Amino acid sequence: MKHYSIPTESEALVESIKTVHNVHESIGPCDAVLINTGVNIVTLLFSKHLQIERGIEMFEKLGLTKTEQSVALLLLDNLTNKQIATKLFISLATVKTHINNLYKKIPEQLKSRILSLRS
Repeated sequence: MKHYSIPTESEALVESIKTVHNVHESIGPCDAVLINTGVNIVTLLFSKHLQIERGIEMFEKLGLTKTEQSVALLLLDNLTNKQIATKLFISLATVKTHINNLYKKIPEQLKSRILSLRS
């Protein structure tokens, strides 16, 4: 009877690297550029996703509501109050209320960063 072992994480990583290396050797330079570009895009998106997750965790610790979190993220993306209202399907007055509420809850450093983006 043949026994199979489950590869460790390091063994799986080594195999993945070998596979990528073999693929790079068997493709042309144009394909390699496309693959590298794709890898860079995925890496960038993953990094952005992690930043957003960390930001949301921080916002939750600060006691921000889900809508206040959304408003804060959109403020950090440099959207105007009107754009935020449109994107979240809420009134301009409601956006202003959420901004005032979140300014009371967030650290001064983050508040300064948001305000510097808006000027």
